[in-house]
Amino acid sequence: MQKKKTKMSTRYKDIAGQRFGKLVAEEYVGKNEHNFALWRCKCDCGNTAIVTGSSLRSGTTKSCGCLRERNITGQRFGRLVAIKKVGKNAHRYNLWLCECDCGNTAEVATSALIGGHTQSCGCLMRETASKTMTTHGRTNERLHVLWREIKQRCSNPNNISYKYYGGRGVTVCEEWADNYMAFREWAYSNGYDEYAKRGDCTIDRIDVNGNYEPSNCRWVDMKTQIRNQRPRKKGYKRGAYNKHKDITSS
Repeated sequence: MQKKKTKMSTRYKDIAGQRFGKLVAEEYVGKNEHNFALWRCKCDCGNTAIVTGSSLRSGTTKSCGCLRERNITGQRFGRLVAIKKVGKNAHRYNLWLCECDCGNTAEVATSALIGGHTQSCGCLMRETASKTMTTHGRTNERLHVLWREIKQRCSNPNNISYKYYGGRGVTVCEEWADNYMAFREWAYSNGYDEYAKRGDCTIDRIDVNGNYEPSNCRWVDMKTQIRNQRPRKKGYKRGAYNKHKDITSS
C-alpha cells in the first residue's frame, strides 16, 4: 500500500503593509522548510530582511538585526563622547567616532568604551606617563606579560629571541617602552581581545623589519602572522623561523 504524499500548504495570513517593531512586511516570498510563511520586510534603518510571519506576529523579530547593535550616541566614557558609528575594525567590532575633552577625536571599539579600557584619545595616558610602573596594579594581566616579552626580545641580548629582534635593530617606541598603560590603551582601542583563544589574537608588525609602534602594529590570528613573516634564508629548516615570529598570544 503506497503512502500518499502530503502537499505543503500554500495558505498564509496576509500581513502585507503591517508594521512589527522597526519592520514593515512588504511581500510574501514563499515558505521555509518548516512550512512557515516568509516575508520580505523593510527595516527603518534601510535594510531588508526575510522573516517568518510567525516571528513577526509574536514579536520575536522586530528589526533586521540593527536593534541588537547598542546605540551609544551622545554617551560619555571618561573623557570621550561617542558621536557616531563609523564602521568596524579588523575583528568586526563596531567602531565609534568619539570627541575627547581635549578637543581631539578618536575611533574606538564599542567594547573598549563600555568596558572602560579606553577613556581618552590618548591624552590621559600622556598626562600620567610620569607615574611609575608600580602604580597601575596590572602586572598580572595577560597583556602585561606580552608587553614585557616584547621589551625583552628587543633590548636584552640574553633573551633567546634577541637576535631576531633587537639584534636586527628592532626597537620598542618611546611611547610604549616605559609606559605599559599607553601600550594597554592602544591595544584595547585597536582590536585586542583579552578573552580570545591563544593564537587568535597576536601582535603583529605590519613591516616585519619595522619597530614596535602604533603605526606598525596590529592584532591578528596566527595564520596572518605566518603569511607576514620574513622570507626564509636558504638552508633554513621549515618552521625554524616561525617560532621567532611575533606569535605571543594575548
